[in-house]
This record gives sequence, structure tokens and C-alpha cells, in this order.
Amino acid sequence: MFRRLFKWTGLLGGSLILLGILVLAWTGFPRPPAMTTEGVPRVPLRYGVQNLKAIWPVLKSVSFAGWGPSGEGMVAFAVKGLLKPRLHYVPSAGVKPEFLEGVPFRAGNIRVNPDPEQKYLVYRLDQGGDENWQLYRYDLTDGRVVLLTKRGTRNSAGRFNPDGSRLVFVSNRRNGVDQELWMLDPRRPVETIQQIQQGEGTWYPSTWSPSGDRLVVARYMSINESELYVLDVETGELWNPFPDRGEDKVSYGGAVWSSDGRRLYYVSDAGSEFLRLRELDLETGDERLVTETLDWDVVGVEEISGMEALLLSVNEDAYNRLYVYHIDSDRLEELDVFPTGLVVGADPHPSRPLLAVSHQDPRGVVDSYAYDLETRQLVRWTNADAEPRPALPPAELVHFPTFDEVDGLPREISAFVLRGSDLGGPTPVLIDIHGGPESQAGPSAAGADLIRTKGVTVIKPNVRGSSGYGKTFLTLDNGYLREDAVKDIGSLLDWIETQPALDAGRVAVTGGSYGGYMVLASLIHFGDRLRCGVDRVGISNFVTFLENTADYRRDLRRAEYGDERDPDMREFLESISPSNRADEIRVPLLVFGGANDPRVPVSESRQIVRAVRDTGAEVWYMEAANEGHGASHPWNIGYLASAATAFLEQCLLQ
Repeated sequence: MFRRLFKWTGLLGGSLILLGILVLAWTGFPRPPAMTTEGVPRVPLRYGVQNLKAIWPVLKSVSFAGWGPSGEGMVAFAVKGLLKPRLHYVPSAGVKPEFLEGVPFRAGNIRVNPDPEQKYLVYRLDQGGDENWQLYRYDLTDGRVVLLTKRGTRNSAGRFNPDGSRLVFVSNRRNGVDQELWMLDPRRPVETIQQIQQGEGTWYPSTWSPSGDRLVVARYMSINESELYVLDVETGELWNPFPDRGEDKVSYGGAVWSSDGRRLYYVSDAGSEFLRLRELDLETGDERLVTETLDWDVVGVEEISGMEALLLSVNEDAYNRLYVYHIDSDRLEELDVFPTGLVVGADPHPSRPLLAVSHQDPRGVVDSYAYDLETRQLVRWTNADAEPRPALPPAELVHFPTFDEVDGLPREISAFVLRGSDLGGPTPVLIDIHGGPESQAGPSAAGADLIRTKGVTVIKPNVRGSSGYGKTFLTLDNGYLREDAVKDIGSLLDWIETQPALDAGRVAVTGGSYGGYMVLASLIHFGDRLRCGVDRVGISNFVTFLENTADYRRDLRRAEYGDERDPDMREFLESISPSNRADEIRVPLLVFGGANDPRVPVSESRQIVRAVRDTGAEVWYMEAANEGHGASHPWNIGYLASAATAFLEQCLLQ
């Protein structure tokens, strides 16, 4: 009797599974519950399967997030359940990562207490992408989670003081706008929380003094302008020991104290196009330029324990290069640790001359390693063990001329070319424009695999306004110069026409955030040379964007785009805004918006969809109720990627 029952229930279960597969094959990729769509046709299930197959090796990545308590083990992100990257603990090299069950999906900004006796970490977490982060303490011994901050505020973890008794963090707790410095003991958050600095704008902590009584802090006004101060933590007094720069706008980066507390090593672009490492004697005020020979930005500086040395991360044409500056011998040494792939991060050990290095291989898979600076040994800590897949060509760095000149020669714009599979003949092209606008496109191929396997070449340009190419280049798109960046896309289209391997008659554009604006503007200016566009959480009207973006961001964005309260600037911003020129967009458009987006409110997506649709043009629109500035939930990512693939295949390959 029981055998017959098991037989029939087994047949029933198998039949239900088969029926489910047939239903999915007929109805297509299931739309996520939190996603609403307008004008989006049925997305064939095969796109979801192809996307999953394309990214499956990358899902095996293990990315370093911090050294464990007292430097034992590593904390790292790895996939756990439903394809979500979750926090794990790696006790030692080669040991399987242990899942930290109490740390939720989307947790970030990981800070591990440096005190060997205090086995806990702090992370931040928001709700549905609203970026109103709260800080939480996670106890590594028992998995207990404790809320540290006040709901309704926005907080980011900064740095523990040297003995781990206090954590300084950034919060808009006082007035909801200014992001100022606060401090607490995560073991007793309610009793110990206090504000240690007050002032307008955005502030963040850089580095503690060895004695733990002073803190280097920064005030950020724009990508081109910031200030550094030394803060007395007990009295709240701010001291500016740095040389007077006059009327020049100066950008400052990270800072590190010398071990004796008498000198500061910090990054600045004063008197230079690039961010350079400098040494400041706090007693005499004497300043010395350290990296005079590096004509690239020093984007990170950290102390190396056990050595009189600093670890420098240098942005060399969008590649992350590592250098060691030996203080005792005043010598700069480049670290060439890996023969192939990309270094995506490096963090010194808290007490030993050891680096944790995150490395991305040519397949896009990230693993974590430890590199001993004394023995020069490289030890692999994690093994993603991703199955092999057909190799696609690595990124090619190219430079193309644009419309203006520098010193009598055409200005050159850099771009990374990710060739599509060779299916015979010139390939269609997808131009992928980064956001920011002060961000930078790099050589990573992550996210481009599926469309490349279909024979489409992806080009990622760094148009004017991108970071990494000097402070003058950063300002070439500011204010009234905004559309000069759009002209760079026109120059890229000209360059594509000169390339025999590329099909200039089949070109599309995609981009997110500011890159979404660039997509819309490109469709307006070069619509006769483009097949379609994909706009993700993009700006469609600069005036409404500035009026509706989160209060704590508004002044930062005015420094870049212009102040909409000025009548002349307002008129200019309205004249270049895509929502006011929607009748000039005549090719198919796909738009995605996040309902909780604090940066580019979802109203920007909704208004461009209405405006373009009113002209009769084809628009696919997707909006996620549980997302902010982009998609993060795996189901949403899968559906958006599948729909975008179907959309691009329709306009580029049919």
C-alpha cells in the first residue's frame, strides 16, 4: 500500500514540476511581485536561463570585507541562498567560509572591532534602497544583533579608535540635512552616544592619531573641493595645520598619522592636476611632496603594520595599481602581484606586514588572497571554484579624439572595448555610460557577458567629467558645459565608424543615474545614429531632480550641475533637460526606476516615460517598489537583465 502511495505521489510531484516548467516556458520569465511594468512584452524564459548561465561563475565570488577580530581570519561576502551575497567568516586560508546567519542581505560598510577581546563587527543597513542606513552591532560569538542608531536618520560607520572602545560615525541626526560626526561605544550605544563635531555640509572621519585623542576629519563640498582638519575629540576644537592654498579649490583624500604622531601623510591635488601623497610636519608646518613622479591619482593610503611603510592605491587609467612607500628610505615600490586579471581591493593587516588582496580573474570571479610583504608569498584564502566557461576577450583600452583641443592637438577620451563573440562580420555595439558624473568606467567585464556572447561589442567610455584624468578634466562638464560630455558620445560614434570590426549602423546606448541622462541626451542629439536606449534610474530634468533629490545631497549636486534657483541657470537646465525635448526621442526606449530612490527620485523616470510615450514612441517601463538607486534583489536583477537583453536583441540583432 505504501509503495503504491509513494509511487503515485512521486508521479504527481514529477508531473507538477513538468507542468510548472511548461507554464513558465509559455508565460515567460515571471515578473517579480514588487515590479510593475508598462509596455513590456512577455520576456521569454530563455533569457533568464541564459543570464543565470552567464553570471553563474561570478556568483561564486568571495570578496574581502575586513580582517577578523585581532587579525584572525577574514570577513568576506559570498553567495548564500537565492543568489544573495551574504557575509561569511573565513577562519584561515583554504577553509570553507562560515555563514554569518544574523547579518542580513544588503548589509555593508563592515567595521570589525580591533580589540581582540571585543569579538563583534558593525554594519549598516537600509530599507528597500532608501539609503537611510542604520548601524547595527553583530556579535560574532552568539550572533546577537543590536541597533545602534536612531531610526529616521541616515548613518554610516567610520572608524574605531585605536583601542576599539569607541566608533566614530557620520549621521544627519541633528537636523536631517548636515552629515556630521558622532561617536559611541557599540557595547553601550544609548549611554555613550555623543556628537563630537557640528557644521554645515558633509563631514567624514579619515584617521585617528596613535594616541586616540585626535582625529583627521574632512569636509566635502564637491569632487574638486574639500577641506582637512585635525579634530580634538574631547574639546571639539578644529585645527587646520595644512598650508594655505589661497583662492585655489583643493581636493583632499585619505590621511595617515606617522607612528610617533608628529607627521601626517595625506593626499591632495594642491598645485597639481592629480591627487598626490604629501608629508606634513605638524610641529614645523613643513610640507613635502612624496609621489611627484606619479602622474595619476593616489586614491588610497593606509599604514602597513610592522613596517615603516604605507600602502598606496593608484588609479592608472582606470586600473588599480598598488605601491608601497617605504618611509625610512623614501622609496616607492610597485607591487605586481598578479600576472593577469584585476586587483579590486587591498587592505593591510592590523598588526602584521600582510595585505588582504581581492583579485578578479579574466572570467570576472573574485577571490581573496593574503600577500606577505616580507616573504613576498601569495596565499589564496578563498577558492570560488567556478566552473570554466568560454573565454571572452579581455578589455582593450583605447583612446579616441573628440571635438576640442589641448595644446593644439585633439583632446583624447579613453574607453574600454569589450569585444563580442566573433559570429562573422562587424559586430553591433552597446555604449555603456557610467554615472556620477564623477565616476569612472573600468576594465571589468562584469554584467556584459550575456550580450557579448550574442555577438555585441560593449564600449565603456570615460567622457569629460569622469574622475581619474586630472582636476581640469573633472570640471569640463560642469554647469553650462553639461552638453560637452554628450558631444563626446558623438565623437565616439565617429570613431566607431572608422572601425571595420564594428557595425556603425547598429549601435545602442545604456546607462544608469547620470548615465541615464546621457542615454536620453544621446538619443536626442544622435537619434539618427542610434537604434535604441536603456535608461536606469536616470535624470530626465535637472530642475525637478535638484528640487526633489534628498536634502542632504542637494548642495553637492548644485556644485556639479548648477544652482536651479538662479534664473539664468534654471533656464539653461530646462533647455537641456530630456523631458522637455521628448519629441526628439524617436527610437525605442527602456526605462527602469526604483520607487525608494533618494538620489534620483522615481518621478524622473515616470515623467520621461509619459513624455516619450505621448509622442507615440515605443517605451518599456519597469518600476520596483522595493528598490532604490538601482536593482539589488536577485529576482529584480534577473527580470531587468532578461528584459533588457530581449529589448537590445530586438533593436540590435533583428
